[in-house]
Amino acid sequence: MRLLNLVSISLLTSFCCTAQDTTHHQFDIGFSDIRDFDDRFFGMRYRYYFDNLINKEGPHKLIPYLNQIDSITVSGFSIDDVDHLAIHAEKFTEDNLILSGYIKYIQDDVYHGKDKYYETSITLGQKLSENLQVGISGFYNYEKNNQVNTPSDSEFTVGPYIRWTSIENSQGWDLELKQYSGKKEYIQTQAAYYINKQWSLSLSSSVEMDDFDNNNIEIKTEYWFGDIASLRFGLGTKFGDGSGDIKSATLLTSIRF
Repeated sequence: MRLLNLVSISLLTSFCCTAQDTTHHQFDIGFSDIRDFDDRFFGMRYRYYFDNLINKEGPHKLIPYLNQIDSITVSGFSIDDVDHLAIHAEKFTEDNLILSGYIKYIQDDVYHGKDKYYETSITLGQKLSENLQVGISGFYNYEKNNQVNTPSDSEFTVGPYIRWTSIENSQGWDLELKQYSGKKEYIQTQAAYYINKQWSLSLSSSVEMDDFDNNNIEIKTEYWFGDIASLRFGLGTKFGDGSGDIKSATLLTSIRF
């Protein structure tokens, strides 16, 4: 994993300032959406797009979605005794179906052995119109704890969602509502407004249905520097908490080449 870190930094240095006619690769580093079930990220991520991203319609961030470009992603990190690896793929079909899924593995070296965590997810979406998409996600996770007298644990979660995207001349709204039902139930929302091709503002929230005090709301902004690089930043806090303490954060740099 540490070798992957060195290779990734070399790629970032080599391509960040290079003008290109074609772009199929994206490299991300940082942390983002850390409270989400299916989109949380920490570390480094490489994504390959099966079509060129240059000269496509729409805001830079939404180009793969609006132009239905398939992709495959590998992400991971290694910090102290914790190793993480994930593989994700997304496929758009001619019947307006969207198929995606991922496999995730985390290993934590602790004094009593190695705790291991596995998670897999499959999502099936259907575009009902140019703007409207509905779908459902299924998540299964399994945690193996090597501590004496501590049993392993597993959970299955189902998450229907609805997404509305209305973009004209690289300006408009991207709205999403998700519900997760497992051992606990959550409602998550996201509203993103694209000011132009480069710049967007968004507001996301997460609320546990059985405990409304367990909630988070985060404001984010993202800016693309041409077709090549972007910076995303956000801060979140607990809704209705007068303390103003930071409960979540996003800081992510992306490079396309």
